[in-house]
Amino acid sequence: SGRRVVIVRSFVKKTQQTPKEEIKIALKRAKEVL
Repeated sequence: SGRRVVIVRSFVKKTQQTPKEEIKIALKRAKEVL
């Protein structure tokens, strides 16, 4: 169907909120892939 999954970042989540830096890195890498 043309769909794919790309894992751009993995980390151990120790708190309820995802750190902003982790989101920033993941978005940057996703843009590089897409």
